[in-house]
Amino acid sequence: MSFPSPSLAPPALSLYQVSFGGLTFGGINSASTYQLQSMTIDMPDVASGDVQRAVDQGEFAGMDVLPGADITIVQLVTTSGLPRFAVPTVAQAAAIDAACQALGGVMGPAGATEIPLWLQMASGTFVRMCRPRKHNCPWDINRAFAGAPVATSMLHSTDPRWYAAPSQSQSVGLSTGVPGGLAVSSATPAPWVLAAGLAANVVNVVNSGLFESRPVLVINGPCVNPVVTNSSLPGAPWVGVNQTLNPGDTLTIDMDWRSVVLRSAGSTVGAPRRNQIMQGSTWWNLPSQSSNAIVFTSQDVGTAAGTLTIQSASARLSL
Repeated sequence: MSFPSPSLAPPALSLYQVSFGGLTFGGINSASTYQLQSMTIDMPDVASGDVQRAVDQGEFAGMDVLPGADITIVQLVTTSGLPRFAVPTVAQAAAIDAACQALGGVMGPAGATEIPLWLQMASGTFVRMCRPRKHNCPWDINRAFAGAPVATSMLHSTDPRWYAAPSQSQSVGLSTGVPGGLAVSSATPAPWVLAAGLAANVVNVVNSGLFESRPVLVINGPCVNPVVTNSSLPGAPWVGVNQTLNPGDTLTIDMDWRSVVLRSAGSTVGAPRRNQIMQGSTWWNLPSQSSNAIVFTSQDVGTAAGTLTIQSASARLSL
């Protein structure tokens, strides 16, 4: 998923503090070890599909989308009790070295794994998933004679969004108004129409941010051929999977990665099931500043105990 798991609690941070890889820095405390100078938090440059007209003025308009984002963090590394621009003692220099090494320790290559970068603003806690790309903490005159080397780190996020933290998790079961949520034949086209008053299988999901967000749908069996519909969007787009889930089975549909993974009961290894997506399915999202009625249905012909858990987070492009 593009945002942290709802099971992951944000760290306790003071105003303008940052946390990455378990290391906390920044803030507005002049006595702290890491003094944040600047951090890029704006949206990345647009990746445009415009094409120059051949032997002519202007361009043909293409699709504008956002790529991933680089986050550059510049900070002073110092130690408590050292006056500004003072030559550090040996003990103070050793403490600065240790702080620089700790910072370098969380800025090493992370392979393909992104981890949360937490940021505390006056308006709340925000996060984006990213990984280190560059880090520089030079041994220079600032470290030797001022006790404050300037460290510059660059992180990369494959998702351009900032998310409000913590992430949200809401669950709902199939409707008990009719057996199995909806007693329909496999020939009935989705999404199936709900009878009036059947709201036990509907959950409201809010994106209070200023940019669209894409949830993760976690379906737990037992149920047959589950379908999840965003009934608040025009046309009520839905995504369904031709899959029978037994008790203990879990089907995870990531609306951002556009993946479908089945994890059978008792197994920790998932198997792809994207080829089981029903014809007519749509990868819907949660629009900016929206309230979304999400409907969970299935093709069970008897009472079914399957549940849907929607993991989501409100999204912004800049802070």
